[in-house]
Amino acid sequence: MAPVAFSPADPPSRARTWAAVLPAAVLPLLLAWMYFVVFAGRPAAPVLYGTAKAFLLLWPLLACRLLLGERALPSPRGGKTPRGPYPRALAEGLASGLAAGLLLWALSETALSDALVRAAPAVRAKAEEFGAAGRYGLFAACASLYHATAEEYYWRWFVFGRLRRLLPAPGAHAAAAAAFAAHHVLVGAVFLPGWGGALLGALTGLGGLLWSLQYARHKNLAGAWISHFSVDLVLFAIGWKILAA
Repeated sequence: MAPVAFSPADPPSRARTWAAVLPAAVLPLLLAWMYFVVFAGRPAAPVLYGTAKAFLLLWPLLACRLLLGERALPSPRGGKTPRGPYPRALAEGLASGLAAGLLLWALSETALSDALVRAAPAVRAKAEEFGAAGRYGLFAACASLYHATAEEYYWRWFVFGRLRRLLPAPGAHAAAAAAFAAHHVLVGAVFLPGWGGALLGALTGLGGLLWSLQYARHKNLAGAWISHFSVDLVLFAIGWKILAA
């Protein structure tokens, strides 16, 4: 997770950059709608879920290769930035991840507790549909590791990094956070209809904003990744609490 520049030496055209970033911003929402709503409870749902997760890795590779003509991975050069080495980014990320995780756990014990109790049957059914109910701990650890890695690569390095070439910094941060939150709003609405899903989506958007700010500050994904991983672990712990209720 080395420093990366937000612009290549010979940048592609704006049209090509938009062609790369728009599908990246929209398709995760479309796929989530298909596997959580349209095909919910059908054999196609796990297949579409796997397709969505594979898309996070494959689209940046294809877009960088075919549309942008640049590296599809963060640059391996160096280990320090003008603001300090990786330990500083990791410390900041770990602190923010633990703080966000504690906030989510507190919400699950207070404001969201009744909504979570009502969501328990839907969460249990979805865990069984995706084969996670019998090995929840392993699934949670693997999914957290994958999500933190793939989503930071996808949403921060690829989506935010390309939007930063197209928009002023505030607009790029806001657009990337909104795109990141969109499919999480849908997933939240499935489990927590009404204000619970909206709250979960808003918190996800704030998380995306925090992580893109960390990425822009340190010019590497280390802090955003550890923060994201910590939050995902807490979310799965809350899911386990729901299943055990």
